[in-house]
Amino acid sequence: MIENLVYLASLVLVILFLEKLNFFFSFRKNIKYLIKLKLVLSDRQLTDYKKSRIVIIISKGLLVESLFQFFIFFVIILFYVTLIFFLPYTKEIILSFQGLIEAIIIYLIYLKIKEK
Repeated sequence: MIENLVYLASLVLVILFLEKLNFFFSFRKNIKYLIKLKLVLSDRQLTDYKKSRIVIIISKGLLVESLFQFFIFFVIILFYVTLIFFLPYTKEIILSFQGLIEAIIIYLIYLKIKEK
C-alpha cells in the first residue's frame, strides 16, 4: 500500500517537474528546428555558404534542446531507479499495466486542474 502512495506521489512530482521545465515546449522547438532545417536544405536559391551557416545555427539550437531533453530523461530515470532501490515493490507497479493506467489518470487529472 505504501508503494502505491509513493508511486502516485512520484508521478505527481515528475509531472510538475516536466511542466516547470517546459519540457513539452522543448519538443515543439525541436520540431520547428527540424522543419527549418528541411526548408533550408531544400531551398535552391541559397548559396552553399549561406546554407552551411544557417544549418550550423539551426543545428546548434537543435543540439541544445536535445541535450536538455536527454538531461531531463536522465534525471527522471535516476529518480525512478533510486525509488526502486529503496522500495523494490514499486518496480512491479511502475512496469505494470496498472501503473500505466494510474499514470494516465493522474496526468488527465493534472490537465483538468491546469485548465481551471
